[in-house]
Amino acid sequence: MSDGSAPVNAQLDRESQHVVPLWERLLLNVEETAALLGIGRNAVWELVRSGQLLTLRVGRHVHVTRASIDSFVERNAAPYQARDN
Repeated sequence: MSDGSAPVNAQLDRESQHVVPLWERLLLNVEETAALLGIGRNAVWELVRSGQLLTLRVGRHVHVTRASIDSFVERNAAPYQARDN
C-alpha cells in the first residue's frame, strides 16, 4: 500500500501465524496470568512474592510458568459447597 501501512500489516500477518492460546503457552506475563486466573495483577504479584507462583525472568521481563499456575489451581481447588440460606 502507498499509505505506509504495509510494514505494519505484514508484521501483524506474520505474528498472527504464530499465535498460541494462553492455555497452551509455557510462560505467561503477569497480565496474562491475571486474565487466565480471573484475578487482578496485584493479586498475581502477591502470589509470586509468597512463592505460590514460580517465575522465570527473561531480561527485564517476569514470566509465570504455566506449570506453577496449574499446580496452584490444583492445590487450591475445593469441591463446590452450596450455601445454606
